[in-house]
Amino acid sequence: MRFELAHHYAMSPDAFWERLFFDPAFNDALYLEGLGFDAVSLDREDVQPDGARTRVLRVTPRLAMPGPVRKLLGDRFSYHEHGAFDPVRRAFTARIVLSRLADRIHIEHTMWLEPAPDGGSTRKASATVDVTIFGVGRIFEMFAEKSIRESYEKAARFTNQWWARHGD
Repeated sequence: MRFELAHHYAMSPDAFWERLFFDPAFNDALYLEGLGFDAVSLDREDVQPDGARTRVLRVTPRLAMPGPVRKLLGDRFSYHEHGAFDPVRRAFTARIVLSRLADRIHIEHTMWLEPAPDGGSTRKASATVDVTIFGVGRIFEMFAEKSIRESYEKAARFTNQWWARHGD
C-alpha cells in the first residue's frame, strides 16, 4: 500500500532542515510531547562534510491498536527508524524496523519540503506499508496507514507551534 501526505509548514524548507529537523531538543519534544510517544532515543548519527546525514532513532509509540494488531505486536512495542538525509534532493528517507515481525512488516517513507507562496512550505511525504502476514496483513496495513497519517498531522501542528515559539 502506498499513499501520500501534504501539510503546510510556517517556515521555509531551509529553516526546517537547518534549524529544526536534526535539533535534539526539537526531536525530543516532537516525539514525547507532540506525538505522545513513551520514549525516543538517538542510537546513532553520522554527518558527512557534504551535509548528508544518517541516523537511527529508537522509538516507543503509544498507540491504540486493533485486536489483531495488538495480538501480533503485544501491548507495547518499539521500532528503529533508519533514516538518511540527501542534501542534494533535500529529502529524508526512512525505513521503520519494528521490534517484532520485522521480516514481515515493511514500512518506508520519504519526506521533502517545497516552498509555499506565503514564505512557508508544504511538507510532502510518500509512504509505503507492506505486510505479509496471512489473514491480518490488510488490517495491519490499514492500521499503519491511519497511524502514519495521524502522526504526520500531529507533527505538522506541533512543528508549527514550536516554530512560533522558537523560530524567527
